[in-house]
This record gives sequence, structure tokens and C-alpha cells, in this order.
Amino acid sequence: MDKTECSSAPELEDDSFATAESVRVDFMQLIAILDRRLANLPEADGEVRAQVLDARDAALRGLTLSQELVDTLRSPDSGEDTASKRH
Repeated sequence: MDKTECSSAPELEDDSFATAESVRVDFMQLIAILDRRLANLPEADGEVRAQVLDARDAALRGLTLSQELVDTLRSPDSGEDTASKRH
């Protein structure tokens, strides 16, 4: 029997929430690391700055999506369509 067959639905929801929250925190920490890196880069280093900014933008999108997932898992019966907020 695998874990999903042994686990109850609330336990799986708790695991999903914990995972989503962990991913959200990881994205927040990554953004902070990239911000520190940007602060220490000379303005003349344009190519590297552009790459770090692209990475930061991707991390920010990940943070936004992971926050939406956390919100959805926190209140799955809210009926609110979080995808429509992004458009």
C-alpha cells in the first residue's frame, strides 16, 4: 500500500499546504538573495545585472503562484478563482 492509500484526506491536505508554504518561503528567500546580489553588482556589469534581474522576475512569478496555491489550500471552499486575479 502506498502513502496515499494509508493517509486520510485531511492529512494529505496538511502535507500539501506544508509543501506549498515551504515553496513560497523558498521563493521569498531566493528573491532576497538576488536582491543582495544586485545591490553588490556594479552598474557597469550590465549583462550580469540583466541575468540576475531575469532570475529575480522568475522567482517573483514563482512567489506569486505559490502564494496563490497557499491561499487556495488554506480555504479550498472559498469559490474564488485565483487564476482570474492574474489577468
